[in-house]
Amino acid sequence: IDLSEGVSCSYFGEELPDRVMRFNSIQEAETAIDKILNTVSLPRNFVVNMAGVDNAAAVIQGSTRYILYNQYFMREMKEQTGSTWAPISVLAHEIGHHLAGHTLTDLGSRPDLELQADRYSGDVLQKLGASLDEARIAMATIGTTNATSTHPAKKDRLAAITDGWTNSCRSDSDCDDDTFGIPADEEIIV
Repeated sequence: IDLSEGVSCSYFGEELPDRVMRFNSIQEAETAIDKILNTVSLPRNFVVNMAGVDNAAAVIQGSTRYILYNQYFMREMKEQTGSTWAPISVLAHEIGHHLAGHTLTDLGSRPDLELQADRYSGDVLQKLGASLDEARIAMATIGTTNATSTHPAKKDRLAAITDGWTNSCRSDSDCDDDTFGIPADEEIIV
């Protein structure tokens, strides 16, 4: 794919190469994508591919939307966290970029847009049955401490995931955790 003319939002804000090879997605990612989209009753309007990106990215090239992911990054994250929820949260984050229209402009990754995608990830993971800790595990494990010009600091991203999960839990009659699983020493952003 020629990405030199496209718009993209990458998971950690790294520059994407001008061209990437893409390969058919693995079934595990396809299933996760379908589950994520079922939570909002939307059809898939993008192509999902393994690709030569560092981690994951939501990309538009021409009129085609893509979710690109590095299968080794996903596998390593699952191994590091010991959780099958970690790669799902990354995919949900990238889908959030597409659904919020972040990839329709040429602004690229920005901290406010990243927090919106993180909030969406938290919301979706709660709907899929993940605990708050499970929704936060990927960012808690591999997030960066300091903010960059494109991405907020880990603490802010964790707060956004918590916010999305908590708001979803409050509207879910089956979510009966009165404390929403939030650590007592953590500030809640609502």
